[in-house]
Amino acid sequence: MRVIKTYFFYIKTKIVFSEWPLIVHRFFNECGVHYSRFMYYFEDLLRYTEPAGYLPDRSGCAKILKDLPKLGQVRFHNYQNYGMSNSCWLSNIDGENGVSESDILPLMKKIHRRYGFTNCALYYYDVDFFGHNNSFERDFVHAERMCRDRGMDFDTSMLIDQQPYGSGVVLHRDICGDNYLTLSIDIMHDGKIYDPEPYFEKMKEFLPNVQYKESMKVYLTDGQKLRIQEVNRKASSVIQQACDYLDNLLIGRERQNSFTSKYALAPKLKKLTKMYGYKYKKESDNFSFCAEKRTEKGNILNINVVTGPSHNDLCFIVLFQGLGFSHKLCCKRQTPTNQQEADICLENLFRVLMNFEADILTKLDEYFPSTPDWFLPGLW
Repeated sequence: MRVIKTYFFYIKTKIVFSEWPLIVHRFFNECGVHYSRFMYYFEDLLRYTEPAGYLPDRSGCAKILKDLPKLGQVRFHNYQNYGMSNSCWLSNIDGENGVSESDILPLMKKIHRRYGFTNCALYYYDVDFFGHNNSFERDFVHAERMCRDRGMDFDTSMLIDQQPYGSGVVLHRDICGDNYLTLSIDIMHDGKIYDPEPYFEKMKEFLPNVQYKESMKVYLTDGQKLRIQEVNRKASSVIQQACDYLDNLLIGRERQNSFTSKYALAPKLKKLTKMYGYKYKKESDNFSFCAEKRTEKGNILNINVVTGPSHNDLCFIVLFQGLGFSHKLCCKRQTPTNQQEADICLENLFRVLMNFEADILTKLDEYFPSTPDWFLPGLW
């Protein structure tokens, strides 16, 4: 089993992107750790009118290749027939070849200001946190799901920039301004869980006043996956019973409102979570909120409340999660238009959940193994 704790720092434009590598090296030096693998990913979306395999001179990939031909052969994703834009990209994630960080650092200002990549990332991986050095691996789950959903043959390079996992730091920048740094740490070694907080606190020193969030991903061994699959099989009827229960009692709407609504979620959620014994969590923006409650076995009923800037709708996602499993029990859209209606929606949600805990959750919990305190649930 590998347990990866990740901290997302949403730097956006607070620090110039060309300065981020300096921060990473200062962090490594002060923590006394080292990385042994450097990777990169540079991507441009192409216009629908451009033929497959055509590299326009205006693209960032064409520009950076003129300055650094050693980056290698540009590659293409030709997915126009599947409802996606074609793209060109350069990366060494799936191979040993490529250039070193010292080759790319002189181009950081051009990467920031001139090339205009749609998406780019630099990866510092195989970091020896806690004195352990586990090699990075690739997670194909998202690529497999996207290819399956769109009726495409599986392509191992699909979403390749999202595949690496392990111990390291990733610098991500894209054309939409979704610029962030991630600090990922393997926290399980020889069956023991290590505390990553000192590394997290050190990174926070270099990124003052930057919003962040935490997440965790558990990668099971093949044997552990088989055991969880068997548990899921045995619990399938109760899982379906839980889904039906929530589906029948929670109101749903097929469409969003067509106009902006005005309401706040945090004040009411804080009161309700305290009243019903949940732990309240706010995500990094003002539109996503989470409430968690652990069972006697440590498994988690995870409630995600999601809206948008215009509050056109309000979505409730109910998950039952634990070490190695996550089951989405319900996803319901509601459409309050004002504060009173939003409060009523939230009150109804927690009343339904209170009865759900008594009627179904205890029965569901019996099928699953215990989850340790260090486990951090996620959205999916």
